[in-house]
Amino acid sequence: MNGFSGTMRLAVPLVLLLVSAACGEMALGPDAGEQGNDPSAVEAVLDLSSYRAGDLITVTLVNATSRHYGYNLCGRSFEKRIGNDWSAMPPELRLCTADIQLLPSGATRAGLTDLPTDFTPGTYRLVVHLVEATTGGSTPTIATSAPFTVE
Repeated sequence: MNGFSGTMRLAVPLVLLLVSAACGEMALGPDAGEQGNDPSAVEAVLDLSSYRAGDLITVTLVNATSRHYGYNLCGRSFEKRIGNDWSAMPPELRLCTADIQLLPSGATRAGLTDLPTDFTPGTYRLVVHLVEATTGGSTPTIATSAPFTVE
């Protein structure tokens, strides 16, 4: 197998995952998507706890699992706290490449993403969608940040 076909096997499921993740708003409940202190989870750690709409965010992904993942920060999404529940924010129209960054087992990777300019003050969290590299993306995984505020 050449490197190109391996890349394509990862690219197609990632594109499908990003498209399905961008389909509408849904209520997720108080614990939906939370990784907690699970040592087998991938964490999304942010550089600050408070931002303004349009700010750049440095996201550090920490893979404490025994699995290898692929991801693209362009396909990230956000959830807003409404009462005790988290609600997925409507997806932005973003032009993303099919580029996949690798996050091997035990690795840490940092990258930049931006907050949408139309975010209103409130409590949010960032969701990074990952695909497991060893299964070709058949098991979607998310890394959810700690809550942060938008002023």
